[in-house]
Amino acid sequence: MFLVVGEQIDWILSTLIIIRMVVVLTTATFLSLLTYKGNKKLLLLKHYWYFMSIYAVVEIIFLMTGKDYLEIFLSIILGFIGISLIKLILSYKKIKAKYIHYLTPFFSYVPVMMIGYFVGNNYIYLSGISLYGILQIYLGNSIFKSSYRNTLGKNILALSFSVYGFANISFYLKLFFPEYAIFVYTLAIVMTISIAFSSILIAYENELFLRERAEYLQYPLFEKVSDFFIRIKNDEIVYASKSTSIFFNKPINYIEDLKFFFSKDDYKNFENQLESIKNTDDMITFNIIIKNNNEESWFRVNAFNYGLEDKVTEILFKDIQEEISSALKIKMEKNELEKQTKIQAEMFSKISHELKTPITIVMGFAETIESITEDEQIKNMTDKIIEASSYQQKLVEDVLDFSRLKAKLFKINVEKINIPIFIYEIIEQFKIIAEKKNILLEKEFYDIPEFFHTDPLKLKRILINLLDNAVKFTNKGKVKLIVRKETDRHLLFIVEDEGSGIDRENLKVIFKKFVQVNKQRGTIKGTGLGLSITKELVELLRGKIRVESELNKGTKFIFTIEDLYQSKGEKSI
Repeated sequence: MFLVVGEQIDWILSTLIIIRMVVVLTTATFLSLLTYKGNKKLLLLKHYWYFMSIYAVVEIIFLMTGKDYLEIFLSIILGFIGISLIKLILSYKKIKAKYIHYLTPFFSYVPVMMIGYFVGNNYIYLSGISLYGILQIYLGNSIFKSSYRNTLGKNILALSFSVYGFANISFYLKLFFPEYAIFVYTLAIVMTISIAFSSILIAYENELFLRERAEYLQYPLFEKVSDFFIRIKNDEIVYASKSTSIFFNKPINYIEDLKFFFSKDDYKNFENQLESIKNTDDMITFNIIIKNNNEESWFRVNAFNYGLEDKVTEILFKDIQEEISSALKIKMEKNELEKQTKIQAEMFSKISHELKTPITIVMGFAETIESITEDEQIKNMTDKIIEASSYQQKLVEDVLDFSRLKAKLFKINVEKINIPIFIYEIIEQFKIIAEKKNILLEKEFYDIPEFFHTDPLKLKRILINLLDNAVKFTNKGKVKLIVRKETDRHLLFIVEDEGSGIDRENLKVIFKKFVQVNKQRGTIKGTGLGLSITKELVELLRGKIRVESELNKGTKFIFTIEDLYQSKGEKSI
């Protein structure tokens, strides 16, 4: 069952299987700690990872002991995994009851694998693996086409299951091309990591959705009409609505009559507020507690004057007790959600760090395979593994930064940096890439200070994001970084390229999260988070960013940052 190309890399496959077990167990543990708020899809995803963790453990035991009967056990567990995949398909795709039986053939892979095992025929056994791959592709297609919220996590999950399915189908090729096995198995493990990452991301996106919904609830759709109002002239109540007498259960003729329904401090505040508007035509609004029948209620008071010589003050009272109670309840729920979101964001951050380690190891093994083989086909395959792993690593870093920004876990660490040297070091990182594409890379300084106080790591991330895009989307011409002094406390940066450009309509959404707008850039992979993160980082450095672009004429990203010098010598803000 385990595919090996040459004894010299037998240990590589064993290590990769161990890495997959660690990723699977870590993901299953993490998802089991989350609250799903009734989300059926997340619950089914958790069950999928439970079965995957059992499979991974048995797989390791099989590697260590070599007991043949464990292959039967693995096939049975794979059947339970298939059941969880079918349930996921049904949760994403509406299928009429009378057509459910069409899904039955998907389960044929379990008996096919067992028949192949008992008769000792690898062709039959691997045919079962291929059928399992078809089930994964069908699931990926169902997720991708579903009407469920279109998020980054959902799209990565759909793509990962589809690619994983193709990897399982291509296991059949190892019977004819043994050297192909290492590539397929490595790709399968990379996709396992990708599915793990997207599962955690979907859970995190669900928490963000619940948090945003709680924030939305703070804004009521309708305002109640005022409960009662009074009109005052020369400290005498000249008119009181009928509801006023009903509420107080007695006639209200003078301001002093209200004294019995206010606390001492509230009544004094009420008088002071009315006094403050005598010489103005502005309306004032304040909240106050009114006692009636031994019960206290919050009221919002709107008071304003009108008239020329004999000023008349009109006061409108609106009962907001229910609103206050609801606001307090929502605030408590919001605080709890923020607390849970912060805890889960921290957990997500830790898990993301854990996921980066196996990706780095996979890249290291791929580079090792590339260095010890002279087969051009294997070299091409390892290049693709390295490329896929690099993309996955960039994805983890982007989403990790995004989660930190959303959970407000980022802190600004201010340092005094030498701007010319700082810019020179960043430009040097892109020289080799620019030379390969025959792009001219330039920098220009205008009246810049030698030293500047900012967070160097965040400024570096901003510039690398913008320069990376500029070089990536420019096929000829030049890329230029301009830095100049904007004010005594501000620097202005311009990253200019002569690339494909962005149309005017898409410029409006370029900084939104999970958005990739340039249709000419469709062959370039990305998360759609880079520019959103860049904008957040610029604002953290107390700056602003904007973009200017025309199709086929290039793009300019222009941003400013403020000198964050602390007079008391503090290192961070």
